[in-house]
Amino acid sequence: MVDDRDDPPIATATVARLYMEQGKLTQAERLFRLLLVRSPLDPALSSGLAEVQRRRELAAAPTGADRISLGLDDAEVACTWHVTAEGLDRARLVLDGTGQLSLKVATFPIHPASETGQIIPLPAEQLTGVIRLETPPGATMIAAAVGLAAATGRFVAVAHCPAIKIPPPKEIQ
Repeated sequence: MVDDRDDPPIATATVARLYMEQGKLTQAERLFRLLLVRSPLDPALSSGLAEVQRRRELAAAPTGADRISLGLDDAEVACTWHVTAEGLDRARLVLDGTGQLSLKVATFPIHPASETGQIIPLPAEQLTGVIRLETPPGATMIAAAVGLAAATGRFVAVAHCPAIKIPPPKEIQ
């Protein structure tokens, strides 16, 4: 366990991630920022800082609120969502009926096969969950929304999150 001293014994990304996993987001953010001053182009450090900020936003959201967040983990994007029955009822009103609980993912630049975004069906009874997606090749940003998809293809979002940057792939040496 990492202790609560102001200065960590060793300033590394591993120590910053330990702080983050322990929920010590202030210390994790401070350490990631320090490391980014030393190595501003390191995508792992940028992604670590973004994950700390994502966890902060998620922790600050009211418990019963509809929400979705994205985080990067190596070659995967972790999408965490929580929707309420009230949020789904509002979406059903907009759709004038029923729809399938779904995740809508959009990448930038837009992939030619999916001009409006990929729709991924989710289990109807699963109002909270995490899904891991492969990082699309060539994508530099990704955004997501959770909501209802009608059989007609119409999608009504219950919650959405801002796009996050995807670091370029590491070169194999």
